[in-house]
Amino acid sequence: MTYWTIGAFVSLRLKSAEWGAKTVEALCDYLKTRKPALKGYGRRNIYNMVAFYESYSSVEFNSVSERLRLMNLCRCHLHKSNRAQSCSR
Repeated sequence: MTYWTIGAFVSLRLKSAEWGAKTVEALCDYLKTRKPALKGYGRRNIYNMVAFYESYSSVEFNSVSERLRLMNLCRCHLHKSNRAQSCSR
């Protein structure tokens, strides 16, 4: 699972009041017990995953990233048309 997926999973449960801080701690303990070789899933990292998901799933971020994507498409199209014109001369 990725940071994004885990962050989304935990964030949605925390916001819907299905889970509380104790449940996140229990999840961390469970992972340590069941998968001791699995690293990076401590309490702090789980909350970092939640923060990552919440920061980059916001409406503001998505609208900015969409505008950047469109600007890049326009720039690529303009570059291609300029290159085609210079080749036809």
